[in-house]
Amino acid sequence: MSGSDRSDRDMRIVAAAVLIYLLGLACFYPASIVIKDEVNYLEPAYAFSKGSLCLDKVSALTGEVYCQPSGRYLPGLAAVMAPFVELFGWRGAYIVPALAVAVATLCTGFWLRAAGRSPLFALIVLGYPPVLVLGRTAMSDVPSTALAALGLWLFWTGDGDRRGRWLASGFVAGVSLSFRETNALLFAPLYLGALIRRESGVGMLVAGGIAGSLVRPLLTAIVFGDPLYVFPTPVTLHCRT
Repeated sequence: MSGSDRSDRDMRIVAAAVLIYLLGLACFYPASIVIKDEVNYLEPAYAFSKGSLCLDKVSALTGEVYCQPSGRYLPGLAAVMAPFVELFGWRGAYIVPALAVAVATLCTGFWLRAAGRSPLFALIVLGYPPVLVLGRTAMSDVPSTALAALGLWLFWTGDGDRRGRWLASGFVAGVSLSFRETNALLFAPLYLGALIRRESGVGMLVAGGIAGSLVRPLLTAIVFGDPLYVFPTPVTLHCRT
């Protein structure tokens, strides 16, 4: 068996393992919230799915109805979960972390194959206990992992089509800031090195990064009224008249 055939076979094994994981998750789908912080993502996802930025609350003292901002975390994950919540109810949000596990594993496999290594090592991602646990929670950990795997795969395989792949890589890196600011730490050293070396296509990398990074202030301006919003800035509750 040639090296190419072996690599293709290994990639099919990884894809099959991901499929088995998704089928297993479907059979034992999350039925309850197990981490308190999940509420900070599920509530805004529900609000967004209804075309609102806040949730109606009733004051226990006055009976007054007011609109409470839904959550204080960055709204990137909630925005992605919102369409699934609209289609399948609040439990639909758990489709996003499940798909993130698949994306992280497959992108790692493709990255390894492009580097001349066996894609089977990508199964380390799928078998990593924290990934298996957090892949069943409505949290930003695993979606951030998927964005990192996707962005780094595009960066390291940008030889044949560097301009296009580096543009996409920069955009993914920028968008990841809408999930967690610390995601930038994964990309910054690599991008800075390419910029210092003035590598071909670095302009597209910068352009993609700027475009993706603009998503964060846009979302926080819409949701919190502050493009420079940083958790845990207090959120003012606006009462309805």
